Amino acid sequence: MSTDHALRDSGSGPMSPIALFINMLTSPVEAFDELGRRPSKLVPLLLVIGLNALVIFWYFSSLDFDWFVDDTLRNANIPEDQLDQARENMTQMGPAALRVFGILGSSVAILAIYTIQAAYLTLASAIAGYRQKFSQWFSLAAWTGIVVIFAQIGMAVTLALDGNGQLGQYDLDPTTLRNLGIRPDNPALERVLGSINLPMLWSLVLLILGHRRWLGTSLLKSVSIVSTPYLLIFGILTFVSLG
Repeated sequence: MSTDHALRDSGSGPMSPIALFINMLTSPVEAFDELGRRPSKLVPLLLVIGLNALVIFWYFSSLDFDWFVDDTLRNANIPEDQLDQARENMTQMGPAALRVFGILGSSVAILAIYTIQAAYLTLASAIAGYRQKFSQWFSLAAWTGIVVIFAQIGMAVTLALDGNGQLGQYDLDPTTLRNLGIRPDNPALERVLGSINLPMLWSLVLLILGHRRWLGTSLLKSVSIVSTPYLLIFGILTFVSLG
């Protein structure tokens, strides 16, 4: 099974973004075939980045800023003789600056993640002799990544239920492994688990299935190719945490 197979029925009309989104959730094979024929990127990018920006704006707007500064410094392992300077720097920034930096930084990070995924998969497929282009892999990365909106919706629910503005960044997303009850004794490892959520794993599974659909490789080969960067990154983070 290859891209040629995925391009069958290419004479049919384009699938609407809503239909593509629904198919990505309920019938991903149809979504993969559509993206193989007509790569698209704008809708998932706008949705994920837009919702992310709204959640960050809401978070820093409702935050007890003095508490946030103390909580951040308490978890940052900063030497005691540098605490006062660090607190002064954060206080001078204020919540408005944190909102701006948070929105801009996370938006750039989302684009960077999709770009790196697409570049890696383009290179890996080219080495193996396949013809998929960067735009196709970027489209697949963006659309499989759209499921992270469920984590963002979970964050919005958490914010709506929070009454005092004293909500830590690692407590915001109810779908992380940490907040689902996996809490090791090592604080650094706990933070690693606080950065992994269920929609992220769902997105990875979809990306693996899309890779297999397009290239016709075995499931094991697609798993090994697509998941290798993730395993390396989180393996290094876990090693550093346990070190």
